[in-house]
Amino acid sequence: MEVKSGVSDQPIGIEEITRGAINRAKRPLKKGNADLGVGIEAGIYESPGTLTGYLDIQVCAVASPNGLVTLGHGPGFEYLPVVTRRILEEGVEAGIAMESL
Repeated sequence: MEVKSGVSDQPIGIEEITRGAINRAKRPLKKGNADLGVGIEAGIYESPGTLTGYLDIQVCAVASPNGLVTLGHGPGFEYLPVVTRRILEEGVEAGIAMESL
């Protein structure tokens, strides 16, 4: 089921990425016809020691109707500096910045 994340199209920061995943997991449950909700959100977050200072990760949230939410995330990776710069300076989504390469 497609639902809105409630966060920006290109989340920046672990808090915003996580909030988007949780929102995506909880919103289908409000319709009352699901046993679990699963939401995935991707975005970039600050990671010292990397070339650009940022990594891209995907956060997954699993929500139950009684309010329990569990979280996990996939491995992170770094975009080319030109991609990260466009995300941060122009507000472009990562996919759009990558397409222009």
